[in-house]
Amino acid sequence: MKNKIKQMVKNTAFVLAVFAVLSLMSSYILLKSHFVGSSIDIVFHWSRIYEIRDSILNGNGLFSRVALNKFNESGSAVMTMYPYINLLPVIILSLFVKSFVHLVYITFILRNFLSLIVAYFACYSFNKNKWISFIFSISYVLSTMTLFYSFILMDIGVSSSLIFIPMVLFGTYRLINANKWLELTIGISAVIFCHVITSVMISMLVIVILVINWRSLVKRKTLISLLKCFSMTIILTGFFWIPFIFLYLHNQISMPNVWWKLSGTDINTFMSFVFNNSVVLTLNIMSVRYITTIAFVGIIVGIIFYNHMERPDKQIFWIAIASLFLTSSLFPWNELNNTFVRSTFQFSWRIFIVTQVLLCYIFAVSVIKLCKNKRQIFGVTCLVTLTVMCMQVSGQREVVDHFYQNRYNIIHIIRDDQGLYTDYFPKNSLKIADDISQHKVGISKRKKISVKLLDNGKFKFKLSKKAKSIKMPFIMYKGIDYQIKVNGHKAKFYSDDHSQLTINNVNKGKNTVRVIVHKSWYDYLSYVLSSLGIVILLYSLIKEYSFKQNIRRSK
Repeated sequence: MKNKIKQMVKNTAFVLAVFAVLSLMSSYILLKSHFVGSSIDIVFHWSRIYEIRDSILNGNGLFSRVALNKFNESGSAVMTMYPYINLLPVIILSLFVKSFVHLVYITFILRNFLSLIVAYFACYSFNKNKWISFIFSISYVLSTMTLFYSFILMDIGVSSSLIFIPMVLFGTYRLINANKWLELTIGISAVIFCHVITSVMISMLVIVILVINWRSLVKRKTLISLLKCFSMTIILTGFFWIPFIFLYLHNQISMPNVWWKLSGTDINTFMSFVFNNSVVLTLNIMSVRYITTIAFVGIIVGIIFYNHMERPDKQIFWIAIASLFLTSSLFPWNELNNTFVRSTFQFSWRIFIVTQVLLCYIFAVSVIKLCKNKRQIFGVTCLVTLTVMCMQVSGQREVVDHFYQNRYNIIHIIRDDQGLYTDYFPKNSLKIADDISQHKVGISKRKKISVKLLDNGKFKFKLSKKAKSIKMPFIMYKGIDYQIKVNGHKAKFYSDDHSQLTINNVNKGKNTVRVIVHKSWYDYLSYVLSSLGIVILLYSLIKEYSFKQNIRRSK
């Protein structure tokens, strides 16, 4: 037993060392270029990072419910309506890494390293084959899809959710086959804390797998494990969904503006993109994404090896094919343009995330099982690793060339003239969005003056005479506990018909207004619920680990 443990530790250490090298190589060309390109969501997501960072440095704590520093200090509840737990590692790094460029790439390297580890061990817990797990992890993580979401869209929410999708996939089968619920619980909770739309999509994948294996669910132990998973996920993620639902029910929230139409994938464009293994394809000013070449090869080798596949692998293969159908023009996406699907799901090509992870696994299973001996397995693994890295490095060069004329630095992100994100604003406040973005204080219907933003919810302006009421460039939400101070003293205030902060009787001369946001009862409820979930989860992990150790000792 001691020899087996030593060998396992050595093997794990070697795999981690290889992952570390591959993670460094995954950012080599990008880091060498020493710039970050201008992408679609870079300002939005990095403003969230620096909002929380400034909140911590200003002594307001980690859990900022509204924007008091970035997003024009508009009071936007984007911090409540959009998950941000996944940003915490980046925020911690930002306290030590001063260079924005270095921060971006160090984050990307660490993201890939963690993702490789999660993908490898999640896959290994399912099939107990280290070769399959290794090929799956590198083909899934070190792909142009990762580059697309990390640098073309700069969507930190989706990019970080991709890390935990393998835990959800293989955790679902572990629940069905072995009544193990911890892996699925951790995976789906982590995805929820990263990106809402992706979590809904991945939850649908879990439901499909459970429905296909419905006969296994009628077993008492399996049902109990499923109930534990569902209950623990609700408890763990209470930190996000409790404030989210409370604000959503008490305010008419404006969702992101979707001006494009939903449509399926054109087969000619799809095939051209796949065989070129491109990072990005721009159609009608929109960046779109398809599966990678490796994933497509997974279909071919999957067909060849299909008769030798085990039942779960066959299920994964057919779910992947079904997901391809859903993204195609054969599916009537145009009929959904007048529904909530268009405003919430936004892009049909989001489904390729699911297709990618499924087909990368089918690729790994097929190429390894088609090998006849260990020498062939080793040779194929080396060949696949070299191929994946060549394609990844090529993708890095494509990203650099794509953004060569659009260099970015931190000044572009934290400055206040980047425009105003009205996503998640109260709908009745959209009419005063211009005043907020221009930092205008309304003295009367006709007169407006400029206000200086001081961060930490502070505004400074000068009045030529006393004003009976002023309207600040700050929106307010029902259900949030505000306190307003004018020149250090508590002031009476209210929210007008446009959810705009209005203050009465402001004196002549220089004035400083500060907005303070207090914790509400639902905030504390969410903290208690999630903390309870963490305690229960840790206890369950320790209990399961101790159980395994006792079994090993008895053997």
